[in-house]
Amino acid sequence: MKKKLVLILFFILMACSSYAVDLFVPASVKQGGVITVFVKGGEEGLKISLSKGDKFYSNSECFEDNLDGHNVIIGLLGVPSTLPVGTYTVKLEDQTKNIEVIKESFICEDIPLNSHMTSLRQDDGEQRREQARALTKILLKVNKDDVYENGILKKPVTELRITSFYGDRRTYLYDDGTKAKSIHNGIDYSAVPGTSVYAAGEGQIVFAGDRIITGLSVVIEHLPGVYSLYYHLSGIDTELGQSVKKGELIGEVGATGLATGAHLHWEMRVGGVAVKPEPFLSTGIIDKAFILSNM
Repeated sequence: MKKKLVLILFFILMACSSYAVDLFVPASVKQGGVITVFVKGGEEGLKISLSKGDKFYSNSECFEDNLDGHNVIIGLLGVPSTLPVGTYTVKLEDQTKNIEVIKESFICEDIPLNSHMTSLRQDDGEQRREQARALTKILLKVNKDDVYENGILKKPVTELRITSFYGDRRTYLYDDGTKAKSIHNGIDYSAVPGTSVYAAGEGQIVFAGDRIITGLSVVIEHLPGVYSLYYHLSGIDTELGQSVKKGELIGEVGATGLATGAHLHWEMRVGGVAVKPEPFLSTGIIDKAFILSNM
């Protein structure tokens, strides 16, 4: 009898603890945006996802961070730029909340490629596939202890001229007369070769090396599942595993890899999803106002 009573009390406590977790989700998010999920009564490691029906579009885990002196549990979900507008579900364990994905405008452009660039773009060799798999593995990693930067990011170059935007719908015009569709996952800053490139925020270098398509490349982890990427560099001034501060030199602008001219391709990934970088430069990685208003 005593054993049965203990088991009953255990299941009651488990039920109460599950109901004690409150999930807060914004009412809407734009295509290519980031959903800040705030959890009351929860703990690190809780799994969150963005889905519709039985199809999942983004997954991550919650982590603890300090915002204005408050220790809070947060989750971040990237929203693909290709996600159709409509109502979606944010799920935390057994709790769900609806969120509206609303339309964002994107540019369409044609990009002619010479024979060398065409061969790079059409390369489907094992080395390129392995490089893609290795980068994907890095970008999908979510380590709840890797909390470095939750504030506003710094533009990685001083130049102001943007030649391509996030979400551009591209058509590559190959020199053999064929075409291929693609979506641009970041921002391209035109700059003189050798121009300094800086870390957009505090973090850890999780990749520094050469890739067939992106050339000399650097990837920085800023928060669990949140990464900034720097492509087509002419030189790298950092190394794998190094900790960097916001504004620290990490390389120089170049035209390595698939690049028609000298520029920096800067990209942000959340849970492996490429998201619009511009908001990170004004409001930051985390929507602090949303969290603080629900505390």
